[in-house]
Amino acid sequence: MTTIAYRDGMLAADTAMCQGGVMMGHLVKIHRRGDGHMVGAAGDASYNARFSKWFLEGEKGPPPEAKEGPDWLDRGVIFRRDGSLHVFEPRGDFQCSDEFYALGSGKEAALGAMFAGATAENAVRAAIRFDPHTGGDVTVLRCGVY
Repeated sequence: MTTIAYRDGMLAADTAMCQGGVMMGHLVKIHRRGDGHMVGAAGDASYNARFSKWFLEGEKGPPPEAKEGPDWLDRGVIFRRDGSLHVFEPRGDFQCSDEFYALGSGKEAALGAMFAGATAENAVRAAIRFDPHTGGDVTVLRCGVY
């Protein structure tokens, strides 16, 4: 399970890798490409790897197919430098124009925290505190070219 949050050019994610509610290790779930665009993926670890690789290699061809399982929902999201968000999920993909955004098992805690003014990083910390499927360290990226 996962929590990924975005606000004000900051993308944050936990690093917990769970299977059936059991912590199995750690995984980097967000990445930034050389052009400053960022990506995050939640759900099955293999989907995370395929979606991130597709993004990092320039989004050539269709994105990997997102699937839904009994304990997970694959979802990928791209955060562009212009502030736009493109969400990919099993039912299709769509553009999102919200001021802040979160996905994964801890999204409710993260959205509530950001509604109250938290940064994306602190929103993921709130999810770690309140969602049993979010944990590990918090990875933070900022939009832009570095």
